[in-house]
Amino acid sequence: SAKVREARGDEREGEMPGRRKYLGQTAYGLAFGERPVNVPEEKREGLRHAFAAEALRVLGADEAERLSQLLKAGLPPDTKVGPHTLRGWATEMKAQRCLQIIDGVQKGEAQSEAMPAQPAPSRVPSEKGEAMPAQLVPPSSPPPPSPSLLAAQLEESESLLADLSSILDEIVHEAELCDDLLAGAGHAALVQHVRGLREHRSAADAETQEYRRLRQEADQGEAVPGEGVWPEPEEGL
Repeated sequence: SAKVREARGDEREGEMPGRRKYLGQTAYGLAFGERPVNVPEEKREGLRHAFAAEALRVLGADEAERLSQLLKAGLPPDTKVGPHTLRGWATEMKAQRCLQIIDGVQKGEAQSEAMPAQPAPSRVPSEKGEAMPAQLVPPSSPPPPSPSLLAAQLEESESLLADLSSILDEIVHEAELCDDLLAGAGHAALVQHVRGLREHRSAADAETQEYRRLRQEADQGEAVPGEGVWPEPEEGL
């Protein structure tokens, strides 16, 4: 009946109320925002180091698209890693494309803060007795969750914690390496390490292009030196 369908609709609206505080948050905000997910502090620090290590790798390779993904995931553009902010590292490593991305994001944030707040719309009812707009009608309180719903929420939370723990365990090596470079080896070793990664990536790309060229010549029937099975190129970072 219509009443049953309406009741089920109300139940769906109140479904998973615990999730609502996470709606609209970024990945970085879930870990370090005002209401972060409940994970052990050591894993939270590991995640922080992982973000920093990935940001430094991206700046070293000047990967603007990947940097945009990190910023959209919630990484603040003014994040400080070691002695510099992200912008300072981009300038140090001469990552011009990444520098443009960071400047654009910071400029947009400054403009948003400078904009005056919009006045709230009037809630005075229409003289003709017309209904108020839907967005101005205060929402009704959702019904209390059932025991089965609470059990499902608990199971989902446990599954989420297990998945987060698995992801963090996979990046322990990168986090420890970044921490050693920042705390032990210092600024010079960190810059040298990032430049070495960039050179290795460039060499791997050059080998891949040469391999593809030789394979194309072989497919076209041209004489090329060497016989037998073509080796696969080494993968880059």
